[in-house]
Amino acid sequence: MFMTGEESINPQKSIPIATLGSMSIVTVSYVGVAAALTLMVPYQGINAEAALPDAFEQRGLVWAKYIIAIGALSGMTTSLVGSIFALSRCCYAMAADGLMFEWFSHLNTRTQVPLNATIVFGLLSALFALIMDLHILVEFLSVGTLLAFTIVSASTIILHYQPKMDFMTDEKNYGSITPSEGGTPTATSVGDATPTFPEQQAAMAGTLRSSFRWLKFLKDYKPGIVVVFGVVFMAIFTGAFCSTLIHGMSYLREGSWWMILLCVSFGFGLVVSFGLIVIHRKTYTNLSFQVPFVPFTPALSIFCNVVLMTNLTSHTWLRFLIWMIIGLIVYFGYGIQHSKENKGTAYNSMVVFGTDDQDALTLDGSIHRPQVDGIDNPAHSSAVHTISSGGPPTATSPIQPRPAAAGPPK
Repeated sequence: MFMTGEESINPQKSIPIATLGSMSIVTVSYVGVAAALTLMVPYQGINAEAALPDAFEQRGLVWAKYIIAIGALSGMTTSLVGSIFALSRCCYAMAADGLMFEWFSHLNTRTQVPLNATIVFGLLSALFALIMDLHILVEFLSVGTLLAFTIVSASTIILHYQPKMDFMTDEKNYGSITPSEGGTPTATSVGDATPTFPEQQAAMAGTLRSSFRWLKFLKDYKPGIVVVFGVVFMAIFTGAFCSTLIHGMSYLREGSWWMILLCVSFGFGLVVSFGLIVIHRKTYTNLSFQVPFVPFTPALSIFCNVVLMTNLTSHTWLRFLIWMIIGLIVYFGYGIQHSKENKGTAYNSMVVFGTDDQDALTLDGSIHRPQVDGIDNPAHSSAVHTISSGGPPTATSPIQPRPAAAGPPK
């Protein structure tokens, strides 16, 4: 469903509605079937291999179990087709970005669907479904899905703690924004325009809150970078803590001091990592991915996903590691060289031109957009703002406007 974002008219509205609607229907259906099953047969007598057909057979309705079997096969076929649909769209998006072979990004001229990706990965899915055990496929699918959900939750936290610098790239002439001693951001204007208070708050996202400025060893980091490390270590400590509880429960019951020490250490690291996130300012601008109670809700999602992943078998993790190595080989051997994002220019400075609404700015100090003809007064002088790695942009030196052209452009 999430793979169809590029094909929907209004994905920000239709995808959440479709997600909640589908989950509601599936939840009600599962609860209803489970309730009917336990009313027909005591839970001790449920056949784990074929619960519903066996329940109807115990009640003397032998003919019903064949209808249920046909429905189960139809449901599995629908699930396979849905997986192929999502996988082909995902591979198409990666190929369009240059991370996979361009051949997978070709669309059929008549149906406008990624036919190449659908055929190739559909055949691969069918092959694995044929030769692999169902239990192995379920666990393999689970680890990939849970890891994807974990990455989405971690990215949601990181996005909410990144400083928003869009006001530096619009047509206004803003100066630098610096935090004051009291923690409230202040703006130094180069021209007539001054950033609004919401823009100042957005620019200060990822920095320490005013009540935690006594943690001086965290003030020198780039805004948002400490939150990134906090999210990574929170996931690591969560996995270590859950693995210790699951696989070392027998030692904990025996009172082994070293196992108790491990649990306390990993739990303390988990709390400290989450604390590093909370003590920073988050942005209040409208983001594409929003959830309530950030960072508590995404952190809870990460914790639940990691708990479920640590319950998977070691063979599942070994298979996942092998596929990850194959994916990394494809990425470093092909994707990183053909990535469209990698071909972009990395700018570390920007030039803000005068106060006229028609004036624009360039993203690199070496590129200058010509000034409007006839403007040669000091009011249209420029200022270079260098974005340093340790703090907000600062004005360095004025740049005089280019002289008016002698004649019309060729």
